[in-house]
Amino acid sequence: MADEVKPYPLITEAIRQDQVEQVANLFDRYPDMEGLRVPAFGTWLHYAAAHGSAAMLAWLVARGFDPCSIGGPEGETPVEMAAAKGKDANVSFLLDLGVPLDTSTAIRNPLFSSVLSRSLEVSRLLLEAGIDTSPRYTLGSSTQTLDAVAFAMLHGARDIARMIALHSNGGNARLAEQAMANGLDTAMAITSQSGT
Repeated sequence: MADEVKPYPLITEAIRQDQVEQVANLFDRYPDMEGLRVPAFGTWLHYAAAHGSAAMLAWLVARGFDPCSIGGPEGETPVEMAAAKGKDANVSFLLDLGVPLDTSTAIRNPLFSSVLSRSLEVSRLLLEAGIDTSPRYTLGSSTQTLDAVAFAMLHGARDIARMIALHSNGGNARLAEQAMANGLDTAMAITSQSGT
């Protein structure tokens, strides 16, 4: 008996290797795989946003995948998945499509994800696209709320914190420095509450 082909790893590898034709062939050969909910991601577009190229995203969108779809364990969008991996070309492609930027929770906020991936370029793209920098979130058991500047300071991404602070304060360096100082105070309060 011949070994049964397992299409899932073939598709993930083809996406990672930017083999559009191979993904097309696999979807045609295994049509049920196209609609699969990819564990921890959502659709194949979510997976490609994190692990593929902008060319792969363009092909998937042309194939009918929704760039605004909700996926992942917390309702993340493809742009959040791309930001979390620091994939600036993918973020740029999705922003050019006019995808909405969900800031309803910290985990869905692509700007917070760009901080975690330490991508200055992704942060810049999101700021230029008009992402709202004002939401404040409570993380974990902390009683402190933090905005994007404080989140960046908490994670040691001072360059990103400065960019966000300058953007949020209309380029005023004095106000940006004050926002960073406030963010650092918040980050230190959170750190002391958690005992780390």
